[in-house]
Amino acid sequence: MIELNIGTFQRRGNSTSYWEKRRGNSTSYWEKRRGNSTSYWEKRRGNSTSYWEKRRGNSTSYWEKRRGNSTSYWEKRRGNSTSYWEKRRGNSTSYWEKRRGNSTSYWEKKRGNFTSYWEKRRGNSTSYWEKRRGNSTSYWEKRRGNSTSYWEKRRGNSTSYWEKRRGNSTSYWEKRRGNSTSYWEKRRGNSTSYWEKRRGNSTSYWEKRRGNSTSYWEKRRGNSTSYWEKRRGNSTSYWEKRRGNSTSYWEKRRGNSTSYWEKRRGNSTSYWEKRRGNSTSYWEKRRGNSTSYWEKRRGNSTSYWEKRRGNSTSYWEKRRGNSTSYWEKRRGNSTSYWEKRRGNSTSYWEKRRGNSTSYWEKKRGNFTSYWEKRRGNSTSYWEKRRGNSTSYWEKRRETPHHTGRRDGETPHHTGRRDGETPHHTGRRDEETPHHTGRRDEETPHHTGRRDEETPHHTGEETRKLHIILGEETRKLHIILGEETRKLHIILGEETRKLHIILGEETRKLHIILGEETGKLHIILGEETRKLHIILGEETRKLHIILGEETRKLHIILGEETRKLHIILGEETRKLHIILGEETRKLHIILGEETRKLHIILGEETRKLHIILGEETRKLHIILGEETRKLHIILGEETRKLHIILGEETRKLHIILGEETRKLHIILGEETGKLHIILGEETGKLHIILGEETRKLHIILGEETRKLHIILGEETRKLHIILGEETRKLHIILGEETRKLHIILGEETRKLHIILREETGKLHIILGEETRKLHIILGEETRNFILGEETGKLHIILGEETRKLHIILGE
Repeated sequence: MIELNIGTFQRRGNSTSYWEKRRGNSTSYWEKRRGNSTSYWEKRRGNSTSYWEKRRGNSTSYWEKRRGNSTSYWEKRRGNSTSYWEKRRGNSTSYWEKRRGNSTSYWEKKRGNFTSYWEKRRGNSTSYWEKRRGNSTSYWEKRRGNSTSYWEKRRGNSTSYWEKRRGNSTSYWEKRRGNSTSYWEKRRGNSTSYWEKRRGNSTSYWEKRRGNSTSYWEKRRGNSTSYWEKRRGNSTSYWEKRRGNSTSYWEKRRGNSTSYWEKRRGNSTSYWEKRRGNSTSYWEKRRGNSTSYWEKRRGNSTSYWEKRRGNSTSYWEKRRGNSTSYWEKRRGNSTSYWEKRRGNSTSYWEKRRGNSTSYWEKKRGNFTSYWEKRRGNSTSYWEKRRGNSTSYWEKRRETPHHTGRRDGETPHHTGRRDGETPHHTGRRDEETPHHTGRRDEETPHHTGRRDEETPHHTGEETRKLHIILGEETRKLHIILGEETRKLHIILGEETRKLHIILGEETRKLHIILGEETGKLHIILGEETRKLHIILGEETRKLHIILGEETRKLHIILGEETRKLHIILGEETRKLHIILGEETRKLHIILGEETRKLHIILGEETRKLHIILGEETRKLHIILGEETRKLHIILGEETRKLHIILGEETRKLHIILGEETRKLHIILGEETGKLHIILGEETGKLHIILGEETRKLHIILGEETRKLHIILGEETRKLHIILGEETRKLHIILGEETRKLHIILGEETRKLHIILREETGKLHIILGEETRKLHIILGEETRNFILGEETGKLHIILGEETRKLHIILGE
């Protein structure tokens, strides 16, 4: 997942400031709203026009009354002939409800009851979320006490699944700690239960282990047979002594001829190091051996990474010298992909800068060019803006205080309209002319620039997200803006081409699918800290490269089929993910220094090993020596992430640590069972696949801000619910097969993803206000709409099957 931190607006000093002054101004957005009668989040709770509470009682309420009010957005639209979401279906009666067959129901009537979907389903016409708490058939609360409870009684016993199990001899989570037939402990069947007794008590799961000589997690730190610590001192220790023992797994391997991680550095058969010295070494010797994978390839004509730099068929470098080179020679060859294209009339990336029909560059020279000629033409989009008074990207670099004016704008204009003051940057009311969000005693024209930047730089375009599908079929274009730190996603003119470009400056994200079919290329930029994702020329090849400098992320699937290679770089703190030369081998290595992420599938088939490093707060993911075993361990300290598949086949166990806020993912003893539990305290994440086959259940907890993901009792059902309070994330796949529903909540800035009950339907809705993201797959085929408002992102694929709809605003 790529995380974009757009940042916040800093009109913190001006009376009309966006983010701060709003906190002090009567019209403040976030704070004053809390004290002002029109406050957004708090007063709304007490004011007759309150947003979240009063709306539930007020005739104009947003989420509730809207269900009854003729102008309601979400509900009345279900009944109003002009409704967007409902009438769209052609019927005056709701898009979302009538769809199910009933004119007023989609979500409720669907279940059988006219007004129920979520509540009546449970048995009570008005219950699902609330009544369930008070009704004997309540879903979440009463179920804990009711014999027919969903989560508790489900076990068949009146003693609930989650709670009574704590008191019942057959209890799932607690009593199992004391009962001989306990699920998690007794499962081991012996007083030496797996998780508790190991702590010291025959039935103890988590604590006694810390005191008992056979404890799993703690005493092992003191006991000669300890798993995690004593192993550091014991000759048979797993993690540490192995560092000293000839058979040690992690350390001694560094000294033993058969060592896995270190000795391999010295042994001819060593995996990681000796390979650096041995002709067959994997990582190093390959640097010296003609068949070396990583280095010798730098010297050998068939070398993968380096020699390719010298060999005519080299992949990465020689391509720089060879006419068919991929990355470099392409810079010199007429058919080169990346560089020569800069010189060849048909070049993709560069020559296009010179060719009239070039896509990326000549467009810089052609009057109608899209990307470049715009740089030379007075109306140019990207370049001329660099040389023309209306230039966007360069002139901005030439005119000290220019940040993207158009045509005859004053040099320090940043996108103002009408009679704005020349150094206005988009402020309202009586903002000081050159203030753009400074703190304390910043100079009046400071906008967060470095050195001697001009006072009015940053512009209104900055931090703008634009997603455009394009003119051709299946074209996705996302552009954040023209200034620095801009996100640009362009699918391309060709079919199935995805291009994401942040900008040309540092910290730019560029995602390019490529000209070939099914090619994904993500490039952050040419400078340091660049992210480049390239699928490759071969089929099913994924290549992600951050750049050539330090802290570079490189993900390469490999030349072989189904090979994933992620390499951050050769310097410290480098992430390297290599699937391996063997089939289905995943290797992720951050580097050799501290805080390094290493993911190794293993030498055996289907073995995944992820290790962050040897220091504290290290992430270690080990699939295990057995087939299909996944083990992820963050470290020995608190707040550690540990993912263990288990000793049985297909068992996944993720444990964050012993303290609160612990993440535990357990696949279970049954086949295909996934269980993720954060802990018993508040803010706990619990993911349970279920007892049935292929059942996923993720529950954060019962308190506020709880994440609940439930696949359902049916096959392939995913349900994610954050909780009942504000800022809740709800993801529901649905009762039907393959249904995904993600709902954040009812307030503004809410993310709602609904796949719908039909096959292949994705619906993402952020909210109804401005700057809202709405993604709806829809029922039509591949339709896109940007929107009419400013700074609004609207992507709609259509109402037909496989429809993508992203809407930023209304």
